[in-house]
Amino acid sequence: MSSSTSVISSLFQRAQSASTDALHRLLATMPPPLPVAPTLHSVFLPLEAIVSPTHRDNHVAAAPSSETSFLMTQGISVELALLVAGFLDGTSLGSLMATNTTWRRFVLAHDRALWSTLARRELGDSYPSSSPPSSSHRSHYVEAFARMLVREHRHMTHIYPLYDALEAYCRAHPSDHGILGMFSDICYFEDVRVGDAIAKQRFGAMGMVIVQRPSHVAAFRAQSSHVGPVNFVPLENPHWPAVELPPCAAPGFLGYAFDLVRMVPGFEHVKSTVVRAILKHIMVFDTDAAARAAACPAPYVALDDVATADDAFDLCFAMPLRTEMTTAAMKRHRPVPMIAERTHVLKTRLANAQHALVVLSQG
Repeated sequence: MSSSTSVISSLFQRAQSASTDALHRLLATMPPPLPVAPTLHSVFLPLEAIVSPTHRDNHVAAAPSSETSFLMTQGISVELALLVAGFLDGTSLGSLMATNTTWRRFVLAHDRALWSTLARRELGDSYPSSSPPSSSHRSHYVEAFARMLVREHRHMTHIYPLYDALEAYCRAHPSDHGILGMFSDICYFEDVRVGDAIAKQRFGAMGMVIVQRPSHVAAFRAQSSHVGPVNFVPLENPHWPAVELPPCAAPGFLGYAFDLVRMVPGFEHVKSTVVRAILKHIMVFDTDAAARAAACPAPYVALDDVATADDAFDLCFAMPLRTEMTTAAMKRHRPVPMIAERTHVLKTRLANAQHALVVLSQG
């Protein structure tokens, strides 16, 4: 039996032996499944990871009587089985389906409750997918996950040389490297479509490296072997521009990019300086027609003009997958650069996702 199934069985046994009140207390203490963003002094020297609350799908599909009988013989309810299964990742859900026919029927019967929740947790809100509406939520998840892996691979390929040089420098000077991370690694947007639009609008800033002081820039340039252009943004700057965001009540206006951006935990202190200076007055509209009707003088992006993952821009904002791959790379404990481990993990998962797409297409 797979390790994921053993974990589920262990949780079920604990739940079965508890009273109803004790069971609620037990479930309340269960940690969310995936780290969403790291708490770091630098993204190149990860120290620990934290988790953020997980959005749960309250939908519970009606269960077949045979399924209910099977679960009752195990001492658990359908609701409890759904709750525990909701903590699994895609690989573990697949392993659960392979355990026996009953578990396979259980996962298929609760396709929406399990796979759509997993998609939101791992892929973010409104992640684009080309799957037809009639396809299963499992197919949608695998297809969207594969597209996200392709885009993340494009991102990592683009930043690999610089990222490798920055990581090497930070490891050589762990106490005073002064490098916080790239702009694209320290913030994100909950709606992936907004993040895509902003990444396209501010493409030139996505690879900017944030440092503490100008002296850290000089030290890196003097001691690093990296060859190529690098744009640094020192936090120590007495002349940060004042950016005022006037109220806007135009139809279709979703907010200013600065108000919609979310910071990776540990980097909140740079939002009012670096992030504000980069995002400036960018306005976000649901459609280009709404933006034109508003006749706004500030630059804007529209969600109906968002490039897809197949378009030719490379860098994207932070996402749960990037943090999870960093955590997985750290656990391998191999004497190779972190970026190399992340690339290895990414390629392995991309190959697995592509294989899963082939299997699903064959029914």
